[in-house]
Amino acid sequence: MSRSDEDEIEPQPELTLPDAEVSARVNTDRRAVLLGSIWTIILGVFNRFGVGSLVVPAVAVIIGDPLLIGVAMMTPLAVFGAQVLSFYLRYGTIEYQRRGESIVAYDTVLDAPQWIAPVQTAEFEVKNAVSDRLLDTGTLDITVDKIDRDIQFGPVSNIETAVETLDLPVTQTDRPDRDLAVMGAATALALSFLVVPIGMYFSEKVAPLTAIGFTIAVGPFLFIPVGLLIHAGLRRI
Repeated sequence: MSRSDEDEIEPQPELTLPDAEVSARVNTDRRAVLLGSIWTIILGVFNRFGVGSLVVPAVAVIIGDPLLIGVAMMTPLAVFGAQVLSFYLRYGTIEYQRRGESIVAYDTVLDAPQWIAPVQTAEFEVKNAVSDRLLDTGTLDITVDKIDRDIQFGPVSNIETAVETLDLPVTQTDRPDRDLAVMGAATALALSFLVVPIGMYFSEKVAPLTAIGFTIAVGPFLFIPVGLLIHAGLRRI
């Protein structure tokens, strides 16, 4: 085994809770966590494995056998369900605690801290998440010098109340204003990318298997910009 391989599989060091009592707690908004997981599902479709998992159901639909369709749907549903569960277990079971001069993301299922950030030296920035736009919840991205991965605070039901409860040094909690022009442009561009592949399924001149083959071959490259455009539009809804 190479040195690089050993580094990759080396477990993360165990976190030690600050020697201070919990002075305040804030829970995540589980509706927003579940809604946010939908975007994870969409991203799962925008790759070769995700598109490939839809091939068997598509063939089953063409054959028209209800039992075969039901069995074929088990694979993509399992893939998407695993993504939802993974996302939820990462954010939905977290309780944010103020302990002295630190903010702790405490996993209530694992009964262990997931990350610890010093309040005074951490940088907080409002995350313009789609789920927050739709549910009027709030999320903060946090940057800490000693943490080499992205961490976030939230989503929480009321970001202003959460900031006040935990006494965080955050003065700006507003997201960018709604921009109908961006939404319209993103929607128009996304539809322009989808005209040809969708049209193939409704064209009498194109065989169903040909349309499916085109989707498998080109879909991962075509749907990535479409997904990004949809995401850009929803972020300004």
